[in-house]
Amino acid sequence: MESRRSQVWGIAGYMGSGKTTAAQILAARHGALHLEADHIAKQCMMESSSIQRALKKEFDVVEGTTIHFSRLGEIVFANEVALLRLNEIVHPLLRERMQTQISQASKKVVIVDAAVLPLWEGLFLCDQYVWVTAPRTIRIARILSGTQRDPVKTDQRVRMQEQLFAPPRQDSPWVYCDNSSTMEALEKELFRVERGFSYCE
Repeated sequence: MESRRSQVWGIAGYMGSGKTTAAQILAARHGALHLEADHIAKQCMMESSSIQRALKKEFDVVEGTTIHFSRLGEIVFANEVALLRLNEIVHPLLRERMQTQISQASKKVVIVDAAVLPLWEGLFLCDQYVWVTAPRTIRIARILSGTQRDPVKTDQRVRMQEQLFAPPRQDSPWVYCDNSSTMEALEKELFRVERGFSYCE
C-alpha cells in the first residue's frame, strides 16, 4: 500500500506571539513532528561552510568555525537591510532542510514553526496555515519576562519584524489564532482553529 504523505501545518507569528507554544500544543495533541525554523537555521549556519563564509564577508561575525550569534543579532536587528541580507544567505538552505525532513517524516502531521512563513509565499507550501496573534504590548512583555533584555532594543526588534512583513490576510489560506490571554484560552482557541482543518486521525 502506498504511504500517505504527512499533513504540513504552518504556524507563524511575530516574536512574542506564542507561535512556538501553539506549535508545541498541536504537536503534543497529534504526536506530530515539530520543526522549529529558528533552531534549524542555527544548525544551517553552524554546519554550512558557504554560509559561514558569507556571514564573515557580510557581517564579520565568524572566527574560524565559531559564529558570534549575539553580535550577529545586534547587527541585523539594528538594520533592516542587514536582516534581509541574512535571510537571503540562510533561508534557501533552511527551506531545503525543512522540506527534506518533511519528505522523510513518518508522522501523520508535521508542524512547521516559522515566523517568516509569510515571506516564503510560493516557496514553501503547507496544507494549513495559522497566524498566531497578540497585541504588541503583550508580545514585548512576554519577551522581557524573566530576562535582563534591554526593553528599548526589544521594542526595536519587535517593530523591525513588523516592518519586514505584514500579517497575512485574515482569510484563506490563513487562519488567525488569538493568543492574548491565558494558556487555557490558547488551547481552546487552537481547538477552534483545528475544526477548520482537512485532517482526520
